[in-house]
Amino acid sequence: MKLVDTHCHLHLFEPVPAVDPNTTVHVMTVNPDEFDAARDLFGIEAGDAKRTGAPANIQVALGLFPEPVAAQEAALPAFLERLPDTRFVGEIGLDYVTESEDERARQRRVLETILEACGPQHVLSLHSRRAAADTVAMLRGFPGSAILHWFSGPAAVVESADPGLYWSLNTAMARSDRSKKLIRLMNPERILTETDGPYITIGDRPAAPKDVRRVIDFLAREWDVEAEEAAVRVWQNYQAALGGNQ
Repeated sequence: MKLVDTHCHLHLFEPVPAVDPNTTVHVMTVNPDEFDAARDLFGIEAGDAKRTGAPANIQVALGLFPEPVAAQEAALPAFLERLPDTRFVGEIGLDYVTESEDERARQRRVLETILEACGPQHVLSLHSRRAAADTVAMLRGFPGSAILHWFSGPAAVVESADPGLYWSLNTAMARSDRSKKLIRLMNPERILTETDGPYITIGDRPAAPKDVRRVIDFLAREWDVEAEEAAVRVWQNYQAALGGNQ
């Protein structure tokens, strides 16, 4: 069974857990320095094709978290400098926890710059806390693959979103009645899986890539299929998000 965790902060685990070779993990970072450190940790040189003993199922994504916005703006040049080194981008997006309209506008300008710099080869994982409508609006027509991570609504945004968007689901969403209603509005051909570990916990431990299987089990129940078929469907969705190149 091939599985995929499209949003995990794997490098932040202590210790870093072993990952089954049949599980692909997108390692999220929040700034260029963390991207560099994570690539060093997993033995990945500049350029995705240059791997010296690095596990082939680990993909480190270049991130630039929207908060605090001043730090985001300061790190943008370094982010753009590293962008040619990877097709995987995240965690990026908008975060409207701030009530400052000026800060929100500055976040949108940074995200617009990132989207303009990315192309059809890029696979993005996006944060959209309290900023769903603006995030989805900015992604309309994006030529690459954009994945909405841990999307929390509202439902009208799902219904009006670009049909090309992907949605990544985690165990917290599978436990939430509100999230389940949103999931039922999502195109099954655009659903992917994630853990957001170590920020999501299962019992007294952080969610790890192996826990993607829990999301698969949830989807199997939702889709009224066997877990193996649900896993195949998600893997096919992932291959489509990659453009069939992996």
